[in-house]
Amino acid sequence: MTNSVELQLRELKVGTDTQFIEDFNRSTSLNGAKSNIATWNLIVTRRDVKLYQVGMKPHRGWKITDVKNYFGIKGNKDVIVEKIEALCKIFIPKD
Repeated sequence: MTNSVELQLRELKVGTDTQFIEDFNRSTSLNGAKSNIATWNLIVTRRDVKLYQVGMKPHRGWKITDVKNYFGIKGNKDVIVEKIEALCKIFIPKD
């Protein structure tokens, strides 16, 4: 991870020693193409926290605590949505 990314994570108050950061070294196959597990989890979590923000639980076993622990973030549902959106801007490449 580059210094600029670490600096951005510190500004967001997001942990740098989390499972999210570790998952950047792992990949999976999605529709025949290699994809990063951390990126996949970020995209899915973005959807889930937006549902949670408006009062819907994405599925029965889903917990906001799991999201907080995986990404190393703290706060209420509105703060978490903002931080997940900021992480998307940092880590999801725009083509």
